[in-house]
Amino acid sequence: MKSMDARNTRKRWHPVGKLAGGVVLAYAVLSSSAWACGGGVADDPWVSPWKMEDVSVLTSPLIEQYATELRGASPTADGSLTVPQIRLRSSSSAARTLPFSRLGGSIVYVRSEGGAGERICREELWQSREYDSWDSAAAGLVPREVPLSPPVAVDIDPSAKTAVAELLRTISNEFVLAEARDYLYDDQERLVEIRKHGRGPDGRLFSQPVSCIRYDQQGRPTWSTEPSPLYLRRADAPSCDQMDQGNALVQRLLLDQEGRFYGSIATKPPAASTGQNVMASVRGTYGWTGAAAYARPSGRSGSGYQAYAMARLDQGLGVYVIDGMEEDLLPADAQPLYQDAVTRLGVKGADLRYDFVNVTIPAEVGMNGFSKLSTYPRIRSHRVAEKMRVHEVFDAGSHKMRRRVWANESGPIYRQEDYDEAGRLVQVINAWENPDVPMPEDAIAADGFDARVLQRSGQGYRVFRFDRRGHPKRELVCGKIVGGAESRDEMHCGKGDRSVVVYQNNGVSGFLTDTYGWRDRPLAAGSPL
Repeated sequence: MKSMDARNTRKRWHPVGKLAGGVVLAYAVLSSSAWACGGGVADDPWVSPWKMEDVSVLTSPLIEQYATELRGASPTADGSLTVPQIRLRSSSSAARTLPFSRLGGSIVYVRSEGGAGERICREELWQSREYDSWDSAAAGLVPREVPLSPPVAVDIDPSAKTAVAELLRTISNEFVLAEARDYLYDDQERLVEIRKHGRGPDGRLFSQPVSCIRYDQQGRPTWSTEPSPLYLRRADAPSCDQMDQGNALVQRLLLDQEGRFYGSIATKPPAASTGQNVMASVRGTYGWTGAAAYARPSGRSGSGYQAYAMARLDQGLGVYVIDGMEEDLLPADAQPLYQDAVTRLGVKGADLRYDFVNVTIPAEVGMNGFSKLSTYPRIRSHRVAEKMRVHEVFDAGSHKMRRRVWANESGPIYRQEDYDEAGRLVQVINAWENPDVPMPEDAIAADGFDARVLQRSGQGYRVFRFDRRGHPKRELVCGKIVGGAESRDEMHCGKGDRSVVVYQNNGVSGFLTDTYGWRDRPLAAGSPL
């Protein structure tokens, strides 16, 4: 049993966001024998545990916040997890002899564990019956318009000699119980629930769980939930058994087969009004959304762990974006172009990212340093200039590019490269103008092409085919002809036989897609692979 001392020398890693996940997880159901300061949850949470002889008290003059806090599970140097505990805040002034202020204070209940230490089981906030606040300008207390009344009338046995009974006799005439938190433990003395009691906006009393913790079958704390803001301070808030990713903020710690920590996930429920998640406008999906942080031991971090990748996920798709932070997630995919970008821009400047479309990726993809990432079809992208990224398409199980797209950060594509199964470049389509990155194929001879399509080709398309030796040949050139007041813009496309075909408006895009496999948007924006 651990001491309740607020000092905790174990290094902690603070996960980004809340932790959660999208796979079925075995967990220990909240035991019906969960207990706080008594042998069970009190029938009336507004009655202080004055009968308990093994409960002592600490007091604090704090009236705006609790003196206790939840220290959540965190990884240690060997990757195992610490057990969640309720501790005194490091800034807390709670002590066994400290009096209340004139406005009130808090009471921390500490249960003795038979010589094995002490455990915090409850905290109460008490307020002055008569005074509402302190007026700094007048340097005096502000009286209440109507004196506070206690939520329930409590009669303490005059013969009771417990520490709690003695304290309550001293304060109950001047102060009123305003709010409380019970800390509930299962029959293995693991924290499983924090239950809050207070008054809602309508003045009605409520009692609701504000934190629920689940453990796997090995006793490791890997899942926790909190009510969404929609349900805070409401009598109809869901219980711990009812909270899930559809209606609560869910946290989850990721462990590998050996039980070692490698990441965390946080999810939030969909919008109550529509059921849609934040990606619905792009992907048409519903349900919860989340973020994941993948970490590994690091001597550079004060906590002992360093996040090296972030991911976004949702209920329907699983992981759909992974962002590298510190290093290459899959070096076998790296092309010379990426190495050059890292040399010029640095790892963070190159901004490595993986996107996934038309495939469901579990959060566990980050296990063992993303060792299974190559088993999925994927789009790898990185920045090559201030406003330009390249997107590289890889098939599942392959490290040879099938396609590379050069695109502006805001979307327009400047260049598309297609490769055969052996990884040889077979086709290039250059589109529009891009002064930041040269297009070397544009310099080859344009013999046989009509002058009209060449004149405006910088505002159109150029298609090149490559032979087995890698030599390019112009296949098609399309130039934009701007219409006048009485006519529309046209796209004139020609081949090396001086033939010309005219397309109205954007009709040429469909022709290029059907004939040459052109896509006018970056693949990572949701286009099929």
